[in-house]
Amino acid sequence: MPLLLLSVCLSIFTSEIAATSEPYYAITVPAQMLYPSEEKACVTFYKLKGQLQLKMELKNEEKSVLVAEDTINNPIYFHCYSFELPTVEKDEVWFFHVSAHGDSINIDRSKKILLIKGFQFNYIQTDKPIYKPGQTVNFRLITLDKHYHAKNDKYPLVELLDTDNNRIGQWLDVSPRQGIADLSFPLADELPLGVYTINVPGGYKATFLVNEYGKSFHFQ
Repeated sequence: MPLLLLSVCLSIFTSEIAATSEPYYAITVPAQMLYPSEEKACVTFYKLKGQLQLKMELKNEEKSVLVAEDTINNPIYFHCYSFELPTVEKDEVWFFHVSAHGDSINIDRSKKILLIKGFQFNYIQTDKPIYKPGQTVNFRLITLDKHYHAKNDKYPLVELLDTDNNRIGQWLDVSPRQGIADLSFPLADELPLGVYTINVPGGYKATFLVNEYGKSFHFQ
């Protein structure tokens, strides 16, 4: 069987692929992965006999991240498993580890991959820069990739902080639509005047001013 391997793919093949009567497999993942993004690991098994337990992980010296775990019963099987990349603060070398054990195949192999810290543009936009107590703050979160395409990555936490950095509002697992997440927060009628902060932990933040119109306010 002729095989075509692309340089951007990491492929693992059994040595028995030439023996047509024996089971064989192919597992492919990108050799370089750009964080943050969703990637896929695709597996092909052919002429399996009996049940197969499959487990795929991303590993480094400090931790292990599960990519997929599955039980396969079909003699011919193909599937692509989607997974989120672990957080990296810089380019890092990880290992993609595959273990698959069954009646006819036993695999326990690792290959190096490169996780690349990608560029993305994050922006928080409020509908106006100054609010009065009792008004509603409307704002949106926008994330673009390096090509300025909208990204729909979920925000695990968005928080609103008051003038003393106390959390007065939060949103969990915020999912954008077409790259934009629209949120709002009603301000209390009586609250401290000053600068308030919309914060995405580990990401970015924006501020707005709460003040009575006509009154002067001095930034500290």
